[in-house]
Amino acid sequence: MPGFLITKQINAPIQTVFDVLTDHEGATAFTPGPVKFTLEKEGTSDRNGVGAVRKISGAGPALREEIYRYDPATHFSYGIISGAPVKNHRGDVVLEERAGGTYMTYRVTFDAALPLRYPLLGVMRGVVGQLASGVKKTAEAKAAA
Repeated sequence: MPGFLITKQINAPIQTVFDVLTDHEGATAFTPGPVKFTLEKEGTSDRNGVGAVRKISGAGPALREEIYRYDPATHFSYGIISGAPVKNHRGDVVLEERAGGTYMTYRVTFDAALPLRYPLLGVMRGVVGQLASGVKKTAEAKAAA
């Protein structure tokens, strides 16, 4: 199964980073391009938590992601449930307090048919990299305010 890992040291408290990361609708503000995040279904115990479904619409077909794990301030995971030619998609984000801020480890794995597997890997790595940079920038701005 292809996958990739992105890490960021963020100069913001862990709770601030987690709040930015899991504010599904707020991600629209720091995602490049004509992308819009909407919350289609609230989570069972927290609005943005386990069971929540977010829709990501933009230039191509809309994606839907379901939240699988939501451990406040430490761990968040989700998977694409429709809109992309992938199977077994999983995004896992782990946050740790480190160096006076927060260390974010963002891992993505998925499976796809061979002709699409590696082009999709490149696209996903680019999109998730931009998203991780947006989380960093937004959390640091909130922490400095």
